[in-house]
This record gives sequence, structure tokens and C-alpha cells, in this order.
Amino acid sequence: MLVNPLDCVVCNAKHDVIGRWGSYNAIACDKVTPTGNTLWFPLKNQVVVGAGLWVSEAPAKELTRGELEAAIASLQNRAAAAEPVSSGPSLSSLKAKLAELQKAI
Repeated sequence: MLVNPLDCVVCNAKHDVIGRWGSYNAIACDKVTPTGNTLWFPLKNQVVVGAGLWVSEAPAKELTRGELEAAIASLQNRAAAAEPVSSGPSLSSLKAKLAELQKAI
């Protein structure tokens, strides 16, 4: 879903505004090649940038050691919370054990 759609001068589709340069709205369009190439349309107050890596999408992120450890701990905590908790011996077995001990005394 587009948050702030703007009609593209290049391909006549709607693209989201990725920023502003002065009074110009900047949009990323995959029809403009190569990635990062810029077309200025002063009468439309629009700048169209070639869409792609580092323009309209971020590169894949390598997780740091701390982030990996935090993810592992989170998954372990979630797994531990999902395991059923044993409530211990039943009430009737505790009463029977108490009765046996009382008889022994």
C-alpha cells in the first residue's frame, strides 16, 4: 500500500515519495536505468530516480554477534515458555503420603 502516492512521469504508474530535494518530490521508478540515475522534471516538481539497491531497497544485513545471541536467547525463552509446566504430584497422592507418614509415627 502506498503511503504518499505520486504519478510517475516516466511510466504513468503511482510510486511512493522517497524524499524531497528542495521543492521537488523524489520517487523511485524501476523503468529508469541504471539504478540511481536521476531524471528531473521541473514543470512537474518531480525527480525520478532509478529504483534498485540502495535507492528503494536496503541490502541484506549481516547480523552481529550480539544480535545473533539475542535472537537465540529469545527463541530459547519462547521454547521454554511453550513447554507444559508440571504441577507436581496430585493432591490425592499428597494426602495419601501424609496419611502413611501419620500412621508411621
